[in-house]
Amino acid sequence: MKKFTQILGWIGLVGVLVGFFNLILSRRLNLFIELHLAVGGLLLLVGFFFNFARVERYLRKSAGKAQTSGYLQLILLLIGVFALGFIVYQHNWMLDVTKDKLYTLSDKTKEVLKSLPGEIKILAFFPSEGYDKEHSLLELYARASDKLKIEYIDPDRHPELAETHSVNQYGTVIFDYQGRKTRITRTTEERITNSLIKITSGHSWIIYFITGHGEADPEQKDKGGYSLLKQYLEDENFQVKKLKIGPEGIPPDARLVVVAGPRALYQPAEVIALDRYIGKGGDVIFLLDPLVPTDLERLLKSYGIGLLNGVVIDPVNYLVGMDAVGLSPVTDQFGKHEITRELEGKLLVFPRARALKIVETPEIAGEWTPLVFSSEKSFLETDLESLFRYGKIQKDPEDPPGPLLIAASYQEYLKPKPWEKIAGKHREQIRMVVVGNSHFMRNMALEVYSNFLFAMDCINWAVGEQELISLRPKKRSASRIFITRRQTQLIFYISVLVIPEILIVIGIVVWWRKR
Repeated sequence: MKKFTQILGWIGLVGVLVGFFNLILSRRLNLFIELHLAVGGLLLLVGFFFNFARVERYLRKSAGKAQTSGYLQLILLLIGVFALGFIVYQHNWMLDVTKDKLYTLSDKTKEVLKSLPGEIKILAFFPSEGYDKEHSLLELYARASDKLKIEYIDPDRHPELAETHSVNQYGTVIFDYQGRKTRITRTTEERITNSLIKITSGHSWIIYFITGHGEADPEQKDKGGYSLLKQYLEDENFQVKKLKIGPEGIPPDARLVVVAGPRALYQPAEVIALDRYIGKGGDVIFLLDPLVPTDLERLLKSYGIGLLNGVVIDPVNYLVGMDAVGLSPVTDQFGKHEITRELEGKLLVFPRARALKIVETPEIAGEWTPLVFSSEKSFLETDLESLFRYGKIQKDPEDPPGPLLIAASYQEYLKPKPWEKIAGKHREQIRMVVVGNSHFMRNMALEVYSNFLFAMDCINWAVGEQELISLRPKKRSASRIFITRRQTQLIFYISVLVIPEILIVIGIVVWWRKR
């Protein structure tokens, strides 16, 4: 019986030590730690109670047969262990000893945190497993400012909270300051800090949706409207307004103009107004469907992007629920760009899309970047009569094969005149996104696959956010040490020969003296 209780006592001691060790590492209680401390402490008390006499003899012997000293040592040991655990739990100390300061916030971020005007609530929708890196990064922010109140929510355990906040992706972080909200789905220092700047800056950017030509309506709630997108944009602290282009052109307070699926021709004066707005550094998104002439083709061609006649067909990769002949191509082919860097491994669907073509000419001062391609199985159907009258598709020799360009971005740096820059009427760059499809942003498809993520990334990139900070991502650099051949031999002899030899000699001397 005594032997069994001794084993239980040792097991309990191990459990308590493992619990405290995990508490030191994780810096917060969880079920694993609580079970180890509770069960381990219970087993330790059982072992101590049934083997009290043996423990007493051991303590008296080691303390020079002083019973009081033995008890004192035990009490001090327990007090020291519990005090250490309490101190570690109450004080979240951390020392970053990495060469590249991987676990230290940048000076720019620290300046932003010091200037926060009030309390900001942060909801992090992280699952119970994974996202350790993102969790640690948010803890750095919480440690640096007491104005950040972070709440972690497991969307699997609390789906009702995820639904309430319209969260449909792991890793979503929502920032809330005085009713103004914004969210990110990729937790990096740059995005967190810029989100803090955005919601505390006090201004709300205006996005104008052009109307008057049959464009998608941001207030329309049926499957062809943009009401879902409008709600998401307003949640991101944007103002969404409709605009009919008048004689005065585009309002000067426009942060972004969206042309979403027009169904009629633009008048020459309207095209000129858009061209003038873009030429002064205006940001714009063109979402143009196939088979619909808009007279915007010449404007886009002047910037180096062409619109091909036809409909993108993918007989292999398409969304079955939307059509039966491949009119809704599904793709995971993306170019390298800030807009698409979160889309790796994800899918997009573009119901009834047209293809684009980048025309590189010396007259174009900016640069086009491909964003999305259809798959290699796709092609551009140019026999539209057979397609829409008889519902038949057939790849003819003259039909361009896939992959076909569906979306592209344009960026051009401008050199405004001094008086324009001072007057604030001229921005320093043009940002433009052209997509051969408007349906992927409509209510019918916005929440299919990762269309919402692509739509928001297009808008967030197009608005520029030039006044926000840009932080260089921290990377773990390789640590190398270069030593000479002589140094290598010295290390070998000391570690492999000399140190073991010294330990053997010490062991022999100790054994001989005890003998």
